[in-house]
Amino acid sequence: FKVRSNVLRGKPQCLFLQQESDTAFESGVMDALKTRFDLAFLDGLHLYEFLLRDFMNAERYATDDAVYLLHDCLPFNENTTVRDRAKCETKEWTGDVWKLLPILREYRPDLKVTAIDAAPTGLVAIQNMDPANTVLWDRYDEITARFDGLDIGSFGTDRFTELADVQSASAFVAGFTPPLATLSFAIKIATPPQRPGEVWGEHIFAEGLARALKRLGHSARVDVIDDWDRTDSADEIDLVIRGHGFRKKVYQPSGDGRAFMWSIYAAWPEMTDQEVAAFDHIWSASLSSEPVVGAKNSGHMLQAFDASRMEPVETPARDRVVYVASNYERGGRLRTMAQWALEAGLELAVWGKGWDDTELAPHIVASHLPPEELRDVYANALAVLNDHANDMGPMGFVSNRIFDVLACGTPVISDPVAGLPDDLSLFVHQVADAQALRAAVDEIKNEDVNRRAARRMFAMAMRETHSFDARAAEIVALAQQPVTHAPVKETV
Repeated sequence: FKVRSNVLRGKPQCLFLQQESDTAFESGVMDALKTRFDLAFLDGLHLYEFLLRDFMNAERYATDDAVYLLHDCLPFNENTTVRDRAKCETKEWTGDVWKLLPILREYRPDLKVTAIDAAPTGLVAIQNMDPANTVLWDRYDEITARFDGLDIGSFGTDRFTELADVQSASAFVAGFTPPLATLSFAIKIATPPQRPGEVWGEHIFAEGLARALKRLGHSARVDVIDDWDRTDSADEIDLVIRGHGFRKKVYQPSGDGRAFMWSIYAAWPEMTDQEVAAFDHIWSASLSSEPVVGAKNSGHMLQAFDASRMEPVETPARDRVVYVASNYERGGRLRTMAQWALEAGLELAVWGKGWDDTELAPHIVASHLPPEELRDVYANALAVLNDHANDMGPMGFVSNRIFDVLACGTPVISDPVAGLPDDLSLFVHQVADAQALRAAVDEIKNEDVNRRAARRMFAMAMRETHSFDARAAEIVALAQQPVTHAPVKETV
């Protein structure tokens, strides 16, 4: 049992059990996980008694509206149904799991059993599960005594075809109604249209959120400053990402639809009363910030990472300390973290603009790191340095880079940031001078295997707590609620 490809993709969690299914269910792992199945795909050993037990065991953990799919129960000829695979003359071997159809129809008429014409050997969909039902358990010996020696020829192919009552896959799918209406989001950011070679961090951030909203089944687009007036539908929801660009220009919703704001940087300038009043809900990406005065509703929502792009690599190189940042200081001066790195004598790999005329010039790899290459650089680094622009750190606006790097399973060394969440603080080394920076690097070099494993596990867990998918789910949940406004307290 070896996983040879990236099976996790964007999943928040994925659990593999390397054991026989009977043993897995008997182990009590499902009870320990306190989980239930919305969907189960049962496709194990192609002998009916095993598939029957898999269904019996799995039904105990079905949710109320669960759908279970049994594979290979519609053989296309008699030879595919032999129990000995070596005697099967075709590539597709179904074994005798076809027996599940007559068994379930006879012994569990309470189930909704649908045979579907999925090529090449069909699916059987089971609905209306009852985890408390014990009929199959109570009559298991009777069932196996009746069906052990039965083959499809003696059962009768015409009889089986009539009993199966096969329907098309499209007809089955059409029977499902989406639980909620599709929402439309217009994500507004204060950046100009991107020219070739340009990379705006806020644009990358907004595109990551848009992809997450689309994965939830909703529509989303990103509007830069030139497109702020665009409206595609009357019920469109404005979702403003308030970042650096709002130092110069402020977006004012038209008032026709709902409007949300997510302030991801320290406010430049502070929001006016008119700007605050225009939004139905305002989130701040700082846990240290107070509720927005005058807002109809406000709360906290930290920055996030794109789980479709950021993840650990199998065997990271861990060969260098990485620093991805541009230098905006003048006269050859350095950003504080860069100065500390030089004083600490670190061997750096630097990506960014503005370093050519500084002491950091010998460490430059390139002036630009394409977004699609970030993951490989972060995931293979010994550690990644992070510092917060302007007053983000003191105000508790946790840098997006911290989320990206931790999602790649790599240590982060950062300048201090107020209100860093407890789960992140376990894996972020906060330093305030060159000596502390040097000590952090030495500690990382001497980490044991348990520490590295814990950080990798946290990288996987972050998909559920700190990904754009998690933030999108929070935004959608609020958008699907009726419009309600908290009473605004009068201030003197």
